[in-house]
Amino acid sequence: MRSPVPGLVRSLKALDGILRKGEDFCLANSLDTRELLDARVAPTMKPLTHQIRLACDHAATAVARLSGRDAVTVDGAYETFGDLYASIAAAQVIIESLPTEDVGAFEQCTLRLALDDRTVVCTGYDYLMQYAIPNFYFSVTTAYIILRGKGVPLGKNDFLGPWA
Repeated sequence: MRSPVPGLVRSLKALDGILRKGEDFCLANSLDTRELLDARVAPTMKPLTHQIRLACDHAATAVARLSGRDAVTVDGAYETFGDLYASIAAAQVIIESLPTEDVGAFEQCTLRLALDDRTVVCTGYDYLMQYAIPNFYFSVTTAYIILRGKGVPLGKNDFLGPWA
């Protein structure tokens, strides 16, 4: 199987793009940016800012773990659109800095993951397909839905991002 890096990077670039459209929407409509940054799909869900944090951390951690390294977090603030752009760029740097040959060998690795109150032992492939990728896209999709629900003019191509 090929490396997940290109797909993660593409989606992070798309996430940056939809956030920029969100910020432009605020400016064009004299809307306080907090209206979008604090928005949630439902009261019990995390706000937009937290969805970006989760997406960045899931992408960076997945690549780090599949490269035989410890989980990583994308440090920094998550309070403004500028903070969110910086965090996405930092996640891309982390992902692209890890040797591709390490990431490419992830199918053969075995991972021990502390998840909530239990430890899970799985292959790198199972971790990627059953945990990392679904969690990453859950946060990216939730961010898209929050912005779209607030009236930001987004479409499918915004979510998919630039192709090749």
